[in-house]
Amino acid sequence: MGPTFWWVTVVATVFTLARFSEAFLILKAQAVGLPVFLIPLVLVVMNIAYAVISYPVGALSDRMERTTLLIIGFALLIAADHVLGFATGLFGVVVGVILWGAHMGFTQGLLAALIADSAPAELRGTA
Repeated sequence: MGPTFWWVTVVATVFTLARFSEAFLILKAQAVGLPVFLIPLVLVVMNIAYAVISYPVGALSDRMERTTLLIIGFALLIAADHVLGFATGLFGVVVGVILWGAHMGFTQGLLAALIADSAPAELRGTA
């Protein structure tokens, strides 16, 4: 494996360490007073944002630099963390959850594509 592969792997590892579990989204929603029977909607909203964002970002990554899009995804993660950290009401949590889903839509497919792009052709299925 070349240096590009290891650079992508290190960035992905650091990125993974900077994230927290989606369970904390649920805990934050409960902390601001979302009724228990509505808690599943937190993950529904997150996954809708993820689904809506991921396809256009994937198409865009074929036409522009993937690292630029990945940086946008990291910025969305930072924004989501800050919004969720300082949210005192339901509106802030909803915005944070949408940003969290958007960051996943930007980063998950791009990291896989960057790893595949950086692996030697004969090892692509094993990277």
